[in-house]
Amino acid sequence: MTRKNFRTRTPLPRLSLPPWLSGSSRAADWSDNSIRYCYGNRFTEPGIDQDVAKPIIAFTHVRGHEYVSNFLNVDTLNFDSSDPAKDSNEGAQERLVCSHQVSLSKVSGVKLAAGPMSDIAISAGVDFGAKNTAFAAAPRKLMLGRTVKFSALVGWAELNLPCNKEENNNGIAGTRFKSIRPAASPTLGASRS
Repeated sequence: MTRKNFRTRTPLPRLSLPPWLSGSSRAADWSDNSIRYCYGNRFTEPGIDQDVAKPIIAFTHVRGHEYVSNFLNVDTLNFDSSDPAKDSNEGAQERLVCSHQVSLSKVSGVKLAAGPMSDIAISAGVDFGAKNTAFAAAPRKLMLGRTVKFSALVGWAELNLPCNKEENNNGIAGTRFKSIRPAASPTLGASRS
């Protein structure tokens, strides 16, 4: 798989967030944007017996200030003729993931740290996708829950405990799938100091 990263890291000391995002206008403390290109020719897809080639273009934006952090990721996946679009020789899939966290320690002014736990946040997000094949997958996920943040020797660690509401599609059977369920997802990250 070939991977190219184009990254910009820009401090934004005077950028104001809309009041509906943060409760009041606040300047962003940090921001990071990246555009990535990946290519692989050995991906697998449900119902496809052969390897599928995909070039993937992705844009990621993260931003935060004292109380809030935001994350946005948009992927465009272009499939080869091994996984064609309905009535076509080509296929494509797009996916959008967006999340928003509010630190309870910083908003309340009460330190919620204990042992390795450094903070608790309220998290909300969406995950939308579409694939224009006969199956016509179209996931729509809404997430709301809490995130426990941990101190780490290098970088950071989080445990997300959201409740997910998901709808999806099965174009072959002509049905929509709906579910509401709790979930847990650990996230680990390392940062350079």
